[in-house]
Amino acid sequence: MSHHAAYLALDAGSRVGQGLTLGHMAVEGFTGEICRQRRAAANSVAELAIRLEEAREAEAIAMQRAAVAEQAAAHARRAAANFVAENHAMAQEIMALRAELAAARRGYAA
Repeated sequence: MSHHAAYLALDAGSRVGQGLTLGHMAVEGFTGEICRQRRAAANSVAELAIRLEEAREAEAIAMQRAAVAEQAAAHARRAAANFVAENHAMAQEIMALRAELAAARRGYAA
């Protein structure tokens, strides 16, 4: 093998080695990127699960508050109905007392 042929063989081998090294580095970089994406996806799923749980808790609290507000509204409606009934009864009592007073005045005047 001549000096030139040996140089070419050595150069070709060196280039093949460089290509293999670059290929290995590319595969490792690609593998690292896949791992990073998997971790990011896992973190995103975990974050979504946490947000979902927080939303469910907030919904439960809102439902409790709505139930309390509905109870308060029902109580207010009952109180208003009682007030109207009491007011009507008092109005009838006042009218009866006025009628008695008018009758008493007529009795004194006669």
